[in-house]
Amino acid sequence: MTFDAVAPLFIRRLYSLLDEAPAKIVSWAPDGQSFVIYDVAGFATQVMPHYFGHQKLATFERQLDYFGFHKCQLPRDAMEMEYCHLDFQRGNLAGLATIRKRFKRDLDPDDRAVVDEIEESILQIKRHVEQNKESLRLLLDCLADLNQDDMPETTYSHLSPRGTHTMAPPPLYLGSKF
Repeated sequence: MTFDAVAPLFIRRLYSLLDEAPAKIVSWAPDGQSFVIYDVAGFATQVMPHYFGHQKLATFERQLDYFGFHKCQLPRDAMEMEYCHLDFQRGNLAGLATIRKRFKRDLDPDDRAVVDEIEESILQIKRHVEQNKESLRLLLDCLADLNQDDMPETTYSHLSPRGTHTMAPPPLYLGSKF
């Protein structure tokens, strides 16, 4: 994995730890739009010292906030912590370079709250789009299987002087643009 040199060090380290740290402690969310800390104590004692040189979860959270990350909605009884950022996604190395440290003077608190709410809405929309893409792909696969199973083979005896040729119907291209 190669990083753009302009991505901040904290962001590069965070991305690396999500690929390298034990998944039972911290990993990407299944959709790759955020990351989840499953074992907060293990994260602070085992992972953070290796990547950040300290065990202070509050410092880590402050860094996340400085870079515009925010906590995602989890059930109230959840022990996990999930964080997201519009440009911090699994496989999106180019997006890392756009993440910059925010300063208090950038936005007043009311505007920051509005921006955070908009970013959360955008993230939820992206997740729904990814879920819908996967559902559509599964439906198209099922439809293609049904088409292949239910289509009778056609005999084209009039095309060949030597005898009868049996052919399956032409493939159905469901995912292509016309």
